[in-house]
Amino acid sequence: MGAKITGAGTDTIRIEGVSALKGCTYTVIPDRLIAGAFLMAAGVTGGSVTVQEVIPAHLRSCIAKLREIGIEIEENEQSITAHSTGMLRATRVRTAMYPGFATDLQQPLTALLTQAGGKSIIGERIYPARFNHAYQRWALISVYTHPIPLWIRILSLPRATKSPIEQTGPSQTISAFSRCKKRPRKGLHPAGPHHFI
Repeated sequence: MGAKITGAGTDTIRIEGVSALKGCTYTVIPDRLIAGAFLMAAGVTGGSVTVQEVIPAHLRSCIAKLREIGIEIEENEQSITAHSTGMLRATRVRTAMYPGFATDLQQPLTALLTQAGGKSIIGERIYPARFNHAYQRWALISVYTHPIPLWIRILSLPRATKSPIEQTGPSQTISAFSRCKKRPRKGLHPAGPHHFI
């Protein structure tokens, strides 16, 4: 495009202004956060989820944690499939900057871990307000606010809520899947071997 940028891959990036930029063609990378949330849905529904047109290398920390929890993962060049094993294990996770476990995946992971046996602990090191969803979503949940980083201990199943926080959308959906599985309601179907693309 004609921009003068130096320092890519270092701690300092320098941009020198130019009089004009020209057009170009660019492909935006796939959204690893939405992909990770979809993969987590497989654990709650007891089914399988395939995410296509994704870069598996961008989801290394998420994939490693899902395998640790008990979800089987198949990776291809541009797709990932998650299969529920029916047995979810508790875990510990701390959010971190990329390539660590993304803070944006903490909320759907919290919803997933309500279905796991044992005590799970999530540490939020990037954006402490990300735990706000927990106060209203779960009846019995402990959130430790001192010392920083914040920690959340998951103790019970989710309850229905309404949240104004846009980022909680995937975790609300995953919570709804778990509620369908436990108590089917009119208009909702019990979770089974679903396959989402």
